[in-house]
Amino acid sequence: MRNTTRSRTGAQPLGLRESKKLAKQIAIYDAAMTLFASRPYAEVTLEQICEQAGVSRATFFRLFGTKAGLIEEFNRRSAQRIQEKVREAKVTGVKALAITANVIAEHWTDNADVMKEMSREYMHHLEQLYDMGGPKIEATRSGGQVLAELAIRYILEGQAKGEIGRHLDPIFVGIGFMNSLGTTFQFWMAQGNGDLTDLRSKVEQITGIFVAGMMAKGTVKA
Repeated sequence: MRNTTRSRTGAQPLGLRESKKLAKQIAIYDAAMTLFASRPYAEVTLEQICEQAGVSRATFFRLFGTKAGLIEEFNRRSAQRIQEKVREAKVTGVKALAITANVIAEHWTDNADVMKEMSREYMHHLEQLYDMGGPKIEATRSGGQVLAELAIRYILEGQAKGEIGRHLDPIFVGIGFMNSLGTTFQFWMAQGNGDLTDLRSKVEQITGIFVAGMMAKGTVKA
């Protein structure tokens, strides 16, 4: 019987190989978060994560590359939570994008300390991958592709319903929206005040700006 585990965005079932890969990613992430809860991020080693998850270093590097690569699984879980909330609310388009931003802010604030450290390391890792020959695009895709795909889907749905301007490029706007949320988190971290209410406020501000700019003429703001 074919395995029917859902894909990253829940659209298509995964094959056996992809399901096993996902199971290992989940085990590694869970092990890492358990360790992060008991000691500072910097003190947790790859060896400790691998031992806790019952995998080899080679498996870890193949799936995540670095400790900061765990952001990929963090984003996958955010995407799952977003889809669940959107399904429960039975909304599409603009309202789905608002839920997307709220869930991401929620997930960030629930894991603020770990995300601060992981994001700093992740950004440093990306900087090392840029050279005079041009950026290695695959590095930027792994961190936020799954969330960008959701944003693009919701923009397309909004365009189909006439909520979002059809003249907009959904891929460009979707990626821009997610990048802006990421920049918001980076800006909040740089301020260093740790005020989670302030983070939520900033997410609401940037979401409002994007939604207002996307709205088709004659539609009512969500």
